Amino acid sequence: MKKHFLLSENGSEVFWQIELSGYSLIVSTTGKTGSFGECKILNFKNREQCLKAFQKLEKRRLELGFQESDRVPSFKPLTGNPNYKETWKKIIESSDQKQALRDHFLFLIETEECKSLWEQILDQITEVKIDDENRFVLTWASNEETPVHLCWNPPYLGKIHPSVPGSMARFVSVFNGIEIFHGDDDIPTLAIRGVRSDNPDKPAYVEDDYGWEGGILEEGSSWWIEPLELVEKSLEDVQSLGSYDECQNWFAYHPFIKNKYREPAISNVDHGSCELESPTVRYGFGGFLLREICAWVLEIDSDADDELPLDGPSVVTGNFQKFMAKKAMELSENQPEIAKRLLEYDWHSLASYIHKTILNWIVSLSKENRVQENILLIDSYWDDAGEIIFLGLDWHGGTDYEEAVSEGANEVDYPLDFTSFYKSILGKNPKDGLDGHEVLEILEDDYSVTRDILAFLSLENLISAVNGNEFKKLPLGEEGFYIAYSHYHDDEIEVAYHSSRGIRKEFFENHFSKNKTTTKKKENSEREQEIIDDIVADVMGDYTRIWKDTIEKSVDRLAENFQENKERYQREFNKILEYKDKGDEKEKTTLSNLGMQMSSAAFNRFLRENKPDAAEWVLRCYKDVYRSLEIDRNSTVQGNETGNSYNTAEYFAGDIIVFITKYNESQYVTLLEDLLPSDIRDARLAFNLACLNSLEKNKPNLLHYTKLALRLGKPKKDFEDSDFDNFKDDPEFHSLIALL
Repeated sequence: MKKHFLLSENGSEVFWQIELSGYSLIVSTTGKTGSFGECKILNFKNREQCLKAFQKLEKRRLELGFQESDRVPSFKPLTGNPNYKETWKKIIESSDQKQALRDHFLFLIETEECKSLWEQILDQITEVKIDDENRFVLTWASNEETPVHLCWNPPYLGKIHPSVPGSMARFVSVFNGIEIFHGDDDIPTLAIRGVRSDNPDKPAYVEDDYGWEGGILEEGSSWWIEPLELVEKSLEDVQSLGSYDECQNWFAYHPFIKNKYREPAISNVDHGSCELESPTVRYGFGGFLLREICAWVLEIDSDADDELPLDGPSVVTGNFQKFMAKKAMELSENQPEIAKRLLEYDWHSLASYIHKTILNWIVSLSKENRVQENILLIDSYWDDAGEIIFLGLDWHGGTDYEEAVSEGANEVDYPLDFTSFYKSILGKNPKDGLDGHEVLEILEDDYSVTRDILAFLSLENLISAVNGNEFKKLPLGEEGFYIAYSHYHDDEIEVAYHSSRGIRKEFFENHFSKNKTTTKKKENSEREQEIIDDIVADVMGDYTRIWKDTIEKSVDRLAENFQENKERYQREFNKILEYKDKGDEKEKTTLSNLGMQMSSAAFNRFLRENKPDAAEWVLRCYKDVYRSLEIDRNSTVQGNETGNSYNTAEYFAGDIIVFITKYNESQYVTLLEDLLPSDIRDARLAFNLACLNSLEKNKPNLLHYTKLALRLGKPKKDFEDSDFDNFKDDPEFHSLIALL
């Protein structure tokens, strides 16, 4: 079974083909019409798995805009010109030799900067000839410098295997290899052999030679080796393509990091460190080779190691790919199959979707005439109302950043829908439904891994998009604009980028650290710690401090691994009853307050971190014992987000309302009612009670708490929230919240 798909873009066609053969899928792709493609084979254990994968890939193509087609376009096969020597002679004899060389070496030109660099080489070419070894030789010389000979081999005239990256295939169809010699040296400074086939009837592969052995990398300590093993590859799968520095060091294709053309990115391997260095993602083979030539001939520092610029197009940067790989390995501890799918995921297609969606949002701001003032801030955060698979975008005007931030939601949209992504990495059928609750249920605490990966990719593409032409059509101030991000809309946002100051590296380091902290102080076992705590508490008589310290550590353990530590948390929390019985009257009161304060703070933390299981467990443990602790109406707690002091019972109750409405946990209504004071003084609590009663369609209570919230200072615009949709047309409610 075989199917063909076409995607038309800007007058060109992208071709994609999938073929089911036995227990294997053969996936063939091309670039735009006339360009070279690649092929890969996916193997499965049985026919059923193979067929499911076929259907999944087919569905994905259609989602990306491809159309199934019976027509297979005529793509020009890449192979060398058998009359290459005649072409070489024409260049040598040309009246405008420089232009002839420009035309013949177009495979080196990928950017405008490439043109400038190649011109610097051409300006000082002193001789062009065909040597005795049938090589096309360009000799470069400058003043008293040692001449440099660029020796180009004849093109490859046979078939080229689809596994050869497209930009390399274009090179070998013009010159199958290059060597650079300084003066009369016998050993080349740089050497790339191109491709070779031992059988003329079979396609050629990249030739590695020059003493390369994959085992060399075993002597290094590279971060990418573990991800390589996770996708069932070995060091022997790392493909060398040439050498440099008199064959002491090598060039190699990175096993999973791609360049901007979706090809394996080229890395350097130094014989001293024996490690793959940062790969080149800015260029394909042509741009990379040109910069190597400039480095060895002109001694120009290469920008090949620089990151992709965020200057308009969709991007998948090297930094992102490295971050993704490290986070995938973090995920592999609990979810190895999902981690493997992350490493094998088509991130370039996802980046294209993200970029296109952001551009559509930008265009909508312009077309719908929604922006009436200069844009100062664009902020982004996840929809945490149960649908954490949608990423939102909002904009704010004005001239003061702090004022814009304090404004709250302005015109937030949630255009970035990652449902298909989650279906793919979770191994779901594309036709099945999937929502945020199910994603959290499967990933549990590991949800933050995928959240951060998607946020990283989305923010880089957002920054790139705002540097494009469409965004510049919107009203912008002379002082520039900010891009900021927070995980959720209640979190404090942080600036990621400013149009005049660029990317804030600290932001990406803080939010998207590549390194998981693994060095921890060795902990005592639970039983050992319990004995120590009891002894210290009894001897010192300081039950309050011992219990507080224990619970703080226990909350952190819950955050790290809920399933593993939840029973321990419950046992340690319940020690409060034992300590309360041992203490004096003052300590009993202090412990009662502390039980509510610690529970409230931990509950709020887990709600903000979108860890409903941990939040519910903290609430359950408190519910089981709170009648034995009593409720102090004067107790205060420090807010996690603001640092301000709040009445503990009101703070706790406000969060419980959010939890009840969001997760339909009515079992905690009695606890909520017991926590509510007779005289509410917290605007947030009154507002949340109004929300709850709106959802329950209790009009008298809705009106009561709406009036109270407004009297306590809650802005009227906050009542435009969808939680009040049941009463949006009610005249009494509308009269309370109508803006003057």
